[in-house]
Amino acid sequence: AEARWRTAEATAARARARADALEQQLHNVREAGGAGSLDALDGVVGALVDHLEVEPGAEAAVAAALGDAMLAVVVERGDAVRSAVERLEADGARALLLVTDPTSGSGAQPALVPPGARPVAELVRSAVPGLTAVLHQLLAHTVLVDSWRTALDLVVAQPELVAVTTEGSRLGGL
Repeated sequence: AEARWRTAEATAARARARADALEQQLHNVREAGGAGSLDALDGVVGALVDHLEVEPGAEAAVAAALGDAMLAVVVERGDAVRSAVERLEADGARALLLVTDPTSGSGAQPALVPPGARPVAELVRSAVPGLTAVLHQLLAHTVLVDSWRTALDLVVAQPELVAVTTEGSRLGGL
């Protein structure tokens, strides 16, 4: 029983350390994305990572699929975009801005998904009006597969696709 207790304590300590590391990474992502200098502006929704709803177990795949877009700041279409760019220029800062349009449709037409793959766009959504359409556009040619070998075979056969795995590997040219 004592050995099981020590094992459980060690597992819990590793989980706490991982949670602390993830919290630090999330803080770094917010700062690197430039969201801090834009927070007070009307129409700035905030850091993309704060507005994603990802299917459980697909977090690493979605992060790999979005790549640098994970650092983006979400801004509503209209005057907010101009205000955000002007603020960034005045501060000498840079940021990737994802512009949402609450009146837009469902996003880009997805690529044909080969057997055994799943569109990554199905794994992520947002309650922010218009943001799910932006995500679907970003991920229109990205699919989830079961292994890096499958991803490699897929992108060699269909170079217009990007393939990601649940472990967070990403292969493809887009």
